[in-house]
Amino acid sequence: MRLHRLEITAFGPFGAPQTVDFDALSSAGLFLLHGPTGAGKTSVLDAVCFALYGSVPGVRQTPGASLRSDHAPVGTYTEVLLELTVGERRLEITRRPAQQRPKKRGGGFTTEKAQTWLREYDPATGAWNGLSRSHQEIGEEITQLLGMSREQFCQVVLLPQGDFARFLRADAEARGRLLGRLFDTRRFAAVEERLADLRRVAEQRVREGDERLLALAHRMAQAAGGLDAARTPVEGRPGEPGLAASVLTWAAVARTEARETLDIADARLAAAELRRTGARAALDAERDLAARQARHADALRRRELIAGRAPERDRLRAALDRGLRADRVAPALALRRDAEREHATALSALARSRAQLPSDLADAGTEQLSALGNRLREELGGLEAARRAEHRAAAVTAERAVLAREARADEDALRDAADWLAGWEPRRARLTGHAEAARDAVARAEHLAGRLEPARRRLAAARRRDALARGAEAAESRLVRARERRNDAHETWLDVKSRRLEGIAAELAAGLEAGAPCQVCGSADHPAPARTTAGHVDRATEEAAYTAYTDAEEARTAAERELAVTRESWTAARAEVRTGPDDDTAAEDPSGDPTVEELAREVEESARLHAEAHALAGQAHAARQALAAAEREHEERVAAQREAERRVAARTSRREALDQERAALDEEIVRGRGAFATVAEHADRLERRIALLADAAGTVSSAELADRRLKEADARLADAAYEEGFATPDEAADAFLAAAARRDLRERLDAWQAEEAVVADRLAEPGTAAAAALPPADPAAAGAAHTAAERALREADSALAAARERAAGLTGLSRQATAEVHRLGPLRQEYERVARLAALTAGTSAENERRMRLESYVLAARLEQVAAAATARLRRMSSGRYTLVHSDARSGSKRAGLGLHVVDAWTGNERDTATLSGGETFFASLALALGLADVVTDEAGGVRLDTLFIDEGFGSLDEQTLDEVLDVLDSLRERDRSVGIVSHVGDLRRRIPAQLEVVKARHGSAVRLRTGGDALSG
Repeated sequence: MRLHRLEITAFGPFGAPQTVDFDALSSAGLFLLHGPTGAGKTSVLDAVCFALYGSVPGVRQTPGASLRSDHAPVGTYTEVLLELTVGERRLEITRRPAQQRPKKRGGGFTTEKAQTWLREYDPATGAWNGLSRSHQEIGEEITQLLGMSREQFCQVVLLPQGDFARFLRADAEARGRLLGRLFDTRRFAAVEERLADLRRVAEQRVREGDERLLALAHRMAQAAGGLDAARTPVEGRPGEPGLAASVLTWAAVARTEARETLDIADARLAAAELRRTGARAALDAERDLAARQARHADALRRRELIAGRAPERDRLRAALDRGLRADRVAPALALRRDAEREHATALSALARSRAQLPSDLADAGTEQLSALGNRLREELGGLEAARRAEHRAAAVTAERAVLAREARADEDALRDAADWLAGWEPRRARLTGHAEAARDAVARAEHLAGRLEPARRRLAAARRRDALARGAEAAESRLVRARERRNDAHETWLDVKSRRLEGIAAELAAGLEAGAPCQVCGSADHPAPARTTAGHVDRATEEAAYTAYTDAEEARTAAERELAVTRESWTAARAEVRTGPDDDTAAEDPSGDPTVEELAREVEESARLHAEAHALAGQAHAARQALAAAEREHEERVAAQREAERRVAARTSRREALDQERAALDEEIVRGRGAFATVAEHADRLERRIALLADAAGTVSSAELADRRLKEADARLADAAYEEGFATPDEAADAFLAAAARRDLRERLDAWQAEEAVVADRLAEPGTAAAAALPPADPAAAGAAHTAAERALREADSALAAARERAAGLTGLSRQATAEVHRLGPLRQEYERVARLAALTAGTSAENERRMRLESYVLAARLEQVAAAATARLRRMSSGRYTLVHSDARSGSKRAGLGLHVVDAWTGNERDTATLSGGETFFASLALALGLADVVTDEAGGVRLDTLFIDEGFGSLDEQTLDEVLDVLDSLRERDRSVGIVSHVGDLRRRIPAQLEVVKARHGSAVRLRTGGDALSG
């Protein structure tokens, strides 16, 4: 890797753009980067690191820190551009960090996102080609090309001497942390952790398996309850040797005892089943004998009961026989009852009918009554024409009354229509004028409404305009005061900062301690530390002044933004006020902007005129409706007048025709009325007499017919009763039985007959008769014996089931235990293998003689390479006196393998690096840093590091040693390297002609490139 060009803009202390030509510096091989304290020497290295990795070295990468220069003007972007060659590729990296910039619209600031550009130079075309603008892609590309992380780059290329002095004197733990970061030995530590995790997992799996095995043993001991083996259960803990064999042996003994117990229980169950079978047979025999003896006794008792109720059975049988014979007489009885009831009804109707006849017709027969009714019907037929004439006369009278009412109504309607039509023309003229006036008011109201709303908006805008004018004046006053406060705060801050920089040496000297290295030169000797002068300010005072300045700057920006917003609002309000009343475009009025009072009067007058027009326009619809209604009414009244005149003419002719018809009807009515008041009264009287005679004739005929039927029914009933053996019909009626009673008698007789048959069959059974001859049975004793046998069988069966369950449980649990032992075998082997490897890599195994962890072993090998590479340069720097050696001895309880000692050739003794003086510590640290750079470079894949930087520490060397150190650094040119020394030691300026000077000033630092004392660039 070789650096060619670095451009810095608004970065760190550099406010203006600066360019560093590394090609000019590297041509000399060794160059010096110097400048006063605080000028920004380290910021040049930070810019290189930021360009490559997007961040500065870890010590200066504090949270919330900004890379932007306080000296840069607003609008200038903070940017770093680095041109370099890696391998055979020439690249250009440009980075901008996230930063604040002024908003494009309005006041204030907005945050600009970080940006990155990567370009590659094409030698064939001589052009730069863009590769990527992605932060992630560019970061991965640079890391892959360099083969180093940011931490490795800062250790290998920037060579921070203070860190290597601490590394030289550090203990094994601290040295291991630094080496681990540089060589990225996390994979070896991960191997240690992975093996430890595997060991813990395997151990846990084995322990869990032993716990499951012990749980199975405990369950087998519970299942073997009552056996001899249960008194001696397996004892042990998870992980103990021989646990599996103990469990399997105990399980085999328990299974044998369980099988023996099962055989004994099986034999006892067979004997109990034989005893139960015999007892059951005896119980069944006794129960059968007792049942047959009871059956025979029951049959004898039932036969005696049947014999005792024989008379009652005969009586019921006779009653049922009489009822059956009476059933055959029942139709004649029913017919006689119907005839008797019909005869009584006919006699009652005849009596009522004769009571309504005249006395001369009380004994008249059917023929006489019929002849008289026929004569009256003939007389009624002669009155039909007179009845029609009487009905028509009533209709004519009603129609004449209707015509009279209609005539009076038409006369009234004609008078009313004449009166209304007489005033029609004046009324129509009045309604027409009202409608036209309302229509004109509608158009006027619309026109005034279109002018009123713009006038109101102009009035509101005028009020806003005046208020914003007052607000703008106040905002201008606040902005003037804010600018004055900002300028005062800025001058105060610059003055405080300048005074602090003038006394920064005294401030750094205040932190020096005897024997401790200087933060600037690295020397442990402090012969003349600077003293604090009058007027010196500390860091807190400077930060307070800067805070006051930034607060004042923010207040000024806010005031400017407020004034701009107010002015913009005032301009908009003024434009709206100046908008003409007839359009929406701004028009310049030569007379100036109208006042609020003028616009208010205009709005008030427009509102009054609009209200009047709107009120009149609101009557337009009603006026139109009133005119239309009046015209419709005029048409209706004219039509009604004409219709009334037509009806009057038609009514006169109709009245004359009705009068002629009524005269003819009166003659017909007089003829048919006779001695009655009306024809209808005469006809009604005839109709009632005809109906009375017809009813009387019918009742006489019905009575005669009912009498004949009654006589016929009496004769048939007497014949039927005699045929069935009854002396009289009344006797047959008494013997009649209802259906329910007859059914009850039949069921009782059938039950007696069935009982007799059942008793006879039971007494005839052979077994029943033979059982009656035997002694009485005793089923209770046989039942007790059977119960005892059943209980003994259940106990034997329960014992057998328990023995089977115990044997099956022990067998199943034994199989599980055997399977678990087989499954645990490979787990135990895996655990033993992993535990051995984990102990070996962790340094706790007896096989690891030095008790070194795997990561420490790898780091020890790397440290041994670093010590060998550093010794080659240390011997030259110390004139062959010192050699760095690696030690793998343990120091107390700390890790082994990372010890570092120095061998003094003058004494031949090996001693601790802490015994070196300040200058010796510096060149030993420098040799160690260069050696470490070589090893890390080889580890990174052999990427050439053609540009190196060494930061401070040369002030602790004497003149001879300084020459030797510079010779060693100069020898790096043999490998085509260029080395930059960062120091403010004055003697180095005389020895190294190629220099990059950093000059600080009030408005920011600048760089100057010098070779041989001549300025090349600025």
